[in-house]
Amino acid sequence: MRAVLRSLIATTFLVTIVCVSLIGLHHDDWHDHVETLKKQMPATNGMIPPALTKYIPPAFQPKPEPQPLEYGSLPWLGKVELDPMPYPTESEKAIVMAKLSNEDTDWVQQELPDWKAFIYTVDDQSAPLHTAKNKGREALAYLTFINEYYAKLPRTIAFVHSHQGGYPQAWHADNQDFSNVESLQALRIPYVQGEGYVNLRCNTMPGCPAQFKLGDGGSITEEVMKQAWTEIFGDTEPMPHAIGAACCSQFAVSKDQIRERSEDDYKRMLKWLLKTKLDDHQAGRIMEYIWHIIFKRPTVFCPPVEDCYCNVYGACDWNPQPQ
Repeated sequence: MRAVLRSLIATTFLVTIVCVSLIGLHHDDWHDHVETLKKQMPATNGMIPPALTKYIPPAFQPKPEPQPLEYGSLPWLGKVELDPMPYPTESEKAIVMAKLSNEDTDWVQQELPDWKAFIYTVDDQSAPLHTAKNKGREALAYLTFINEYYAKLPRTIAFVHSHQGGYPQAWHADNQDFSNVESLQALRIPYVQGEGYVNLRCNTMPGCPAQFKLGDGGSITEEVMKQAWTEIFGDTEPMPHAIGAACCSQFAVSKDQIRERSEDDYKRMLKWLLKTKLDDHQAGRIMEYIWHIIFKRPTVFCPPVEDCYCNVYGACDWNPQPQ
């Protein structure tokens, strides 16, 4: 009975292939084409014979399995285990975050099940997803994700911190309950796609109007920023006079906006972060205030607060800014 069923399925499938693939054939070619298919029929055994695949239109060709990412292009990372989760698909939303091994991030899947989570542990090399070292606060996890998934990015990615909410640990979450969950639930994905990049913090303090003024003199951090600029951005982007944006390294970005820069750009940034002699705090602070520049926003990017709440979260009739 099973043999009959397999034969029936194979015959039905092959007849379908014949009908579809012969649409574009000239009438004189039909006979030879059908005879070729018939010769292959006895060898089917319920499967598509390899020799027949050349007759299947492209849309019906079997799709190859995703190939493992090749880490040879990132020699400074060494050999790391591949993400055990499936590659994100075109329609998916993803959350990327860094965490310490003792932090509980189960809230992401519990409260935001429609987001695929890529949570990098920064202090445990045995974790399924981990960074090469604990450096630069959340920045190393963010750059590691972009480098690993550049060719397979989900359509919308939110880069956020590991705490669910509450004051003071999530003071930078921009709603009355200081909740990352509420922020992401309210996030207007079409606006993210239209703009390419949005800061998840609308409150412009700290960071605006200019966190860094890169003229003569200035603070130690400003001098460090001047030294790091060329190493991060190369020689193609002149150093600005001022850099300003709302803090605190939480933002959403589209796949297309990430790809406004080449893979080589992100490799250079990742290499800088791994190799710089700056300590964890300084390196993280440098990255905190240049994400908007990396994603092609103006060097001073401080949208009006009311416009930000309305556009990013749809809160157009009230101001949920924490006091």
